[in-house]
Amino acid sequence: MTLEYIAMELCMISQGRMPSVKRRIFEALGGQVLGDNNETIKTPTVFDLLDFQLPDEAWRIGAPALNFYRNIDLSICLETDADSNSIFNVDQVREVLLLKRNEPKSQGTIITAEELKAIENEEAEIIDYIVSTNRQKQLETQRLSVLGTWIRLLLVMVESNDFKGTAQTSFFLQILQAVMPSLEACAADRPGEAIELSKLIKVLLFKVYESLSSNKDKGSAALGNLIGDKLYQVFQICLQAIGKWAGSAELRSVYYEICYRYLTRLSDGDSLNQDRSKTIKSIQMYGERLVNVICDDAYGGEPACQTAALILLGTLVNLDSEHIVDALNRLNFIGVFVDSLRNIMNEWHEAFTVGLKDQQNFQNARLALLQQLAQTRPGAKHLLHANLLRTLETSGLFAADPELQVRSDNPNALEQHYDLLNKVVRVISAALVSRGSHNLVQGRKFLTDHRMLVAHTLKRSAGIGTVTENSTLSIKLEDLADGLMVIISATGFLEFENDSIPEPKPQNGSLFH
Repeated sequence: MTLEYIAMELCMISQGRMPSVKRRIFEALGGQVLGDNNETIKTPTVFDLLDFQLPDEAWRIGAPALNFYRNIDLSICLETDADSNSIFNVDQVREVLLLKRNEPKSQGTIITAEELKAIENEEAEIIDYIVSTNRQKQLETQRLSVLGTWIRLLLVMVESNDFKGTAQTSFFLQILQAVMPSLEACAADRPGEAIELSKLIKVLLFKVYESLSSNKDKGSAALGNLIGDKLYQVFQICLQAIGKWAGSAELRSVYYEICYRYLTRLSDGDSLNQDRSKTIKSIQMYGERLVNVICDDAYGGEPACQTAALILLGTLVNLDSEHIVDALNRLNFIGVFVDSLRNIMNEWHEAFTVGLKDQQNFQNARLALLQQLAQTRPGAKHLLHANLLRTLETSGLFAADPELQVRSDNPNALEQHYDLLNKVVRVISAALVSRGSHNLVQGRKFLTDHRMLVAHTLKRSAGIGTVTENSTLSIKLEDLADGLMVIISATGFLEFENDSIPEPKPQNGSLFH
């Protein structure tokens, strides 16, 4: 309650624009309180309050070795407490044990004093174990509740602080250093704690990079190197947890987002770029086990987790295309991924008609990964060998008349259809360009089979025929026309067509015979 109260007060003070009061609260949370005589009193910091994180086996009692009560079933004594914990009712357990103890008497069996002593010892051990188990569950629930409140207080501090430049970056680093050991300890084995800590670290990641980008102080380079080391450790923790198939899909999606944000930063030309080579080595070290988990979530996970996994796969392809594409091919992910496009047109329109944001993000992420694979030579080879063009043909996307995609329940259906056509055509054009002269026949056949769609698109983009007043639709038409022109140019289609048409025979110039 105290942490929750401080967080609420800090929010109200920040909204009320009281900088002096806010500064004093931040100083108190940082371990310095101003006394009555203006003397500084040292107090525990907000980071010291993380001392409620206990070892996983703290105060845990092992299950007793039973003989007389070996096969007893106490599930009937389970009940739910105020925090929704499933715990044993100790009084009911004692009653069940008493009934079990009296069974031999009802059957006429005599129990010796030694046997009775052993039975009483077993009963005491069972009661102690049950009480310990109940307390352990309740303690775990309360610990997670306090952890969530503590993290919310830190998030308020992250959002409301008035630090500038290096001071702000150092503040974020201090929080990161405080929570990293806890995340490392629970990343794979204690998902309840891990998801709270990982969400905080995800926010910190964005804040740190934003602060570094805007901070041009002389000391920022050294601080950037220190932060780079810490974030690399966070990246390693996430990779290890993903490789162990840790937690729920929600937890893994947060790990994917952290890894994605870290990897995208490596492409920037700053001091953190020195981590690129060791990051690639780390990914290669985890090998197919890591890629296999991401592929499973990308193909069959929950929509939000699917999207995060697909985006991370695309980032990995951009970072180390040869190794990742080779792993995807060995795991047969590319073939299965291409085969999943058989119903892409219906799935696309359903996602946008119903308005499911997670499904829309998934569809866009799926096509983005295809685009990234197609832009690499090995990726393009495997996509085309997996019958990409034939699968898209089966989907009916190119056979459907775009002008008939107007739907009463979705006024933007026509724009969305052209958007899908544009994204798919860009995938095809990228694959054909990456392959050079190896798949010219397939590219020319695609243009020949869909000559009507090509002609219709080029005419509409040139303003011939139906006049398009919708500016968004016009942009998508132009993009689609550009994509088709890339395919035409890459395959030399016009020259091929001209060479295929026989030249007319010259007429006999003689007028008289």
